Amino acid sequence: MAYRSEFYLGDRNPHADTALRELADTEWSAEMAPTFAGTRAEYSTIADDPSRFHHVLSDPEAHPDDRYALEKKMMLMGMYIDRNQRDRPLEDATAGALKRATMYPETYEDDYGDTRTRWVQARVPHLGSAREGLLKGQVARRGHAYVFPGIYEEQLQPGGQLATKNPFGQDLEYDPKDVIRHEVGHDASREFMYMMRTDYENMVKSGGRPHKDTIGAKFVDRVGFNNVGLFYDLNDSEELLNRYEDFIVGSPAKKQLAREYMDNFVKETTAWHQYVFDEAQFLKNYKLPGIENFFSQEQLKRLSNWLDVNIGKHGRMGAIIMGWPKDLLEGTKNKFGEPWKSSDMDDEIEDFIRVKTDILEYEQDISEAKKQIEGVKIIPLIYDAQLQGMRELKGEGLTLGSPPFPQPYRKR
Repeated sequence: MAYRSEFYLGDRNPHADTALRELADTEWSAEMAPTFAGTRAEYSTIADDPSRFHHVLSDPEAHPDDRYALEKKMMLMGMYIDRNQRDRPLEDATAGALKRATMYPETYEDDYGDTRTRWVQARVPHLGSAREGLLKGQVARRGHAYVFPGIYEEQLQPGGQLATKNPFGQDLEYDPKDVIRHEVGHDASREFMYMMRTDYENMVKSGGRPHKDTIGAKFVDRVGFNNVGLFYDLNDSEELLNRYEDFIVGSPAKKQLAREYMDNFVKETTAWHQYVFDEAQFLKNYKLPGIENFFSQEQLKRLSNWLDVNIGKHGRMGAIIMGWPKDLLEGTKNKFGEPWKSSDMDDEIEDFIRVKTDILEYEQDISEAKKQIEGVKIIPLIYDAQLQGMRELKGEGLTLGSPPFPQPYRKR
């Protein structure tokens, strides 16, 4: 890998001798084969076509502080460009991570004399601009995997991506090959799910089961039809799937990072669920009853029916923006038996609509949070079914990758 990282570095030398490129690719494939073995990365076409794997290059002529920002402070270790995305300059594809790597901690005293730290932007292009540290002309291409110089650093910065410790504060062993396997695994997973989705969508349309001999149909049977939909609705589903594989086969540091990532996802989702649940309960128990007291039961029924119909047609925000018709309560009486007058109740009607739509939004968020938590639980099931499907695909002499799909399996 060391030889390939020095010689075959993406687009740095497009006119290099073909034989040397092939030698570099062969070395890379041989060195990575043990890391890929038994994982989904083994079935990625990148494993057979290393030209789609790249080391991101720093500019040897860049200011030393800019190179330092890219090589030592870049929190993004690797990335895979999905084939549904467009090719674009590498600095555009990683703009957010480059910006974060350009920031540095600054200490200051607050109003009470206590010392605190805040993150500030370094001067651009100097000192410490990760963007300016990049070799110009590199392109993020769809279907390609990339790793950054920081994967070969033992530690980026305090609390950084590679500064990983166990619960007892001990440093954990780290293997840069884990990052490569992780990104190549994304390619295998994405391509498998693209292939599988055709059978899944045919099942949705037909209301029946796709042909029993297809790889996609077997996958749906193994995980369950509803679970496939749950996986597609899961936020960050592909990253969670890859982190699960990291936890199974990664180095001690990678396992710890995977555990923290998945644990934090569940903690944040649970906290979100608790927040929206509490907000909904407050509105239901305290806010709404006080507003409803202004109206009779007939008026409340009309208001609720109007909301149900218009939210169904235009959505929550559409109903709010559209506004309620001024004759909505025409001919009704308030709870005291007095005839309704628009000018007397405009504010109360608007408060009622706003609170009811807020409750609806919170209830939708509650449902979504529950779905996210349930989705995490099926990650092991999805992973096992994917791996089994990839093995079966290889057994049939085919491999992942599109367009076109399928392709004859290329033996290394």
